[in-house]
Amino acid sequence: MAAGEIRIRLEDIPLGGMAEGKAGDEAVLFLRDGDGRRAFQAKCPHYGAPLAKGVLCGGRAVAACSIGRSAEFTTFLHLLGEARLPSPAELERGVDLTGLL
Repeated sequence: MAAGEIRIRLEDIPLGGMAEGKAGDEAVLFLRDGDGRRAFQAKCPHYGAPLAKGVLCGGRAVAACSIGRSAEFTTFLHLLGEARLPSPAELERGVDLTGLL
């Protein structure tokens, strides 16, 4: 594959969804919606988690590791049905917030 060449089959990116592919040797996150396809860095810029394992929210990819770090954001995703909130007992035990999806 040539340096920077992007390769991913269109059918591998679900309509309204996302999939990880490659641009040269770099991992890239591809989003597909009614307006076409977009490409972004594949890892969360804050925590380094793979964005492909996160959720799409308002056309933006959100890493699972970001859920729970902000009470307001986690509540917002919960109301959208994208994430469940941890119980007080789970929070007390130190639940792994990356598994909330």
